[in-house]
Amino acid sequence: MTGKRSIGNSVYKLTIEENYDVIQGLISLQYRDGFVLVDLIENADFNIGRNKVYNGVAGNLFACKQSWDKGNFGYVTFNSKTNLVSHYEKLLGNQLK
Repeated sequence: MTGKRSIGNSVYKLTIEENYDVIQGLISLQYRDGFVLVDLIENADFNIGRNKVYNGVAGNLFACKQSWDKGNFGYVTFNSKTNLVSHYEKLLGNQLK
């Protein structure tokens, strides 16, 4: 995973060792006081739906690790697309605040 700073955000692309040219997904993070904000996370088209190649969990785990490395105990927050709120509540046990 490689990163780049963009207007206060750190943007990372996820690739696999076998092919660094194919982007599996992207994540944009903001480092805040006490947590990491996942500003945007996107999977490649081939990683969406029932026949996806990989699940999108890696991006969320990466954000938690970044938060832990920054001394924030793994706390992460993110803004969900409106139609995905119930999906994240079920899948990740998230709560709408």
